[in-house]
Amino acid sequence: MNAFVFANTQNPKQQINGMNASFLPLAGRPLLIYVLMALDRVTQIEKVIVIGATKEIMRAIESVIFEIPFQKRIVVAEEKEYFLESVSFAEIESRKKGGVPDGLNMISEPALFLPGNIPFLTTAEVSRFILACDMTEADCYLSVIPGKPTSFFKAEQTQTDLADGEKQGLSLGRLLLAKCDAIGDSDAIKQIEQHYKSRKTDQIFHPLQLETLLKKINISPSEIEKQVSTLLKTRFKLTQCATAGNALCAEDKKSYQFLLDHFEDWRKHIMTLKTEEGDKICSISGTACDAHDDGHEH
Repeated sequence: MNAFVFANTQNPKQQINGMNASFLPLAGRPLLIYVLMALDRVTQIEKVIVIGATKEIMRAIESVIFEIPFQKRIVVAEEKEYFLESVSFAEIESRKKGGVPDGLNMISEPALFLPGNIPFLTTAEVSRFILACDMTEADCYLSVIPGKPTSFFKAEQTQTDLADGEKQGLSLGRLLLAKCDAIGDSDAIKQIEQHYKSRKTDQIFHPLQLETLLKKINISPSEIEKQVSTLLKTRFKLTQCATAGNALCAEDKKSYQFLLDHFEDWRKHIMTLKTEEGDKICSISGTACDAHDDGHEH
């Protein structure tokens, strides 16, 4: 499958320190680079398509091109006014560059969608999320986190089922695995498009109904799934992640400062984890740590 990373252009009021969130610096690298590094080693992902301000994206990638030899093909596509328009345009651009086999429509194929401002994302986190999503049972999966994402640094989180999540409360993640053309309600699509478009305008839209549902005190995950499935006219499910990297994003100055303050804590935490085979996990890639020949340090 392909991964679509959104490095959206933001209006000046939504920028952080005068910059779009995906390009903010963290330990000498733009936030977007950490997302691309995590995706680069996910075996289920064939290609990464970055949608946004093309010059800024290319500048970010070129800043680390000699330091980080990305293995996967990265396609940079200009963002359009609407979400689906951006995805369709990215498909056309990819075909022009020979990246899509004839007969394959990316909009009808499952794909991973995520923002470019979640630098604590790991390869293992993405891989396990994809493995947990059965596209024969649902057409749209969204990641959720048990409890508050910031508690990730206070104690190692363990995998829990949704029943436990109901007791702890859930936080919205940033990983979406879906078939774009499986969302049958055009009004729901408009809501998503408005949410996407609101990043670039001064106009304020109501939050997505999903975010509102998640904040209700007594609503269960199963009820959320039911209501969102009705809203989108598709089969929607929540998938719980054991780690919170995909929920920790730079969306304002406060959250960005949290990332700056806890970067080393995050690296140390990742190094305490092990793969299912018992191998130590690399603090950079999120996969089994072995002898590195690509020059990166722990």
